[in-house]
Amino acid sequence: MLDSGAVVAPTRHDLRAAAPLAATREAGVEVSISSVVIAETVRGSAKDVSVNRVVKPVGEVTSADERGGGVLTGDPDDLEPLASGHPDVVIRDR
Repeated sequence: MLDSGAVVAPTRHDLRAAAPLAATREAGVEVSISSVVIAETVRGSAKDVSVNRVVKPVGEVTSADERGGGVLTGDPDDLEPLASGHPDVVIRDR
């Protein structure tokens, strides 16, 4: 699962998020984005083109607590407390 920082990082040529995302896709692991991240990153303007390149190949819009799995984020310290009650959610720093 990608947070908003992981979605916009490749659009800013930040390879810290692009490399793990590419490796995840190559491994055949389904990537998802929460509906909140879509709302945070998509503005309905021409500037969305680079964000859409990240969002379009994502298989599912969901939430980590429903699905479990990993969350790729630039803010692990903020998200780890939120995930503490969900043992199936793993927070990873991008």
